[in-house]
Amino acid sequence: PRYGPAHEVLTIVAELLPSTIEALSSIPPDTRAIVLTEEPYVYSSLNLVALYSPLDPTTVELFTVAAKERFVEAAKSAELILYTFGVASALEAMEPELRDSRARRLELAFDIGQDSIAKLRNVFGVNGSDVFD
Repeated sequence: PRYGPAHEVLTIVAELLPSTIEALSSIPPDTRAIVLTEEPYVYSSLNLVALYSPLDPTTVELFTVAAKERFVEAAKSAELILYTFGVASALEAMEPELRDSRARRLELAFDIGQDSIAKLRNVFGVNGSDVFD
């Protein structure tokens, strides 16, 4: 008590959605794909491509929003834009500049894991299923 109140560090696990895994696995191996993500997720995004798609990750160009002009230029010849949730609004804002791109878009979508949801319910004393679902 003399050192302050006790606290607990919560670790939240995000799991790739099964629909995202399915979509990644169905990409033709010769698809010209690019990735748009936030700086902290550069390597994890590329790892998802390597783990769940037939694409050669060495051929997939990766961009952050900071490289917007280079991304827009690459999107003109891309067939597929993979992106993470954190850049979805930035990608939407680029739509006028991407009008010449015929690339389809695929979000690398995650959800909070069931163990994490149970932990949050316990910590916050929530018994209802609608709060975290």
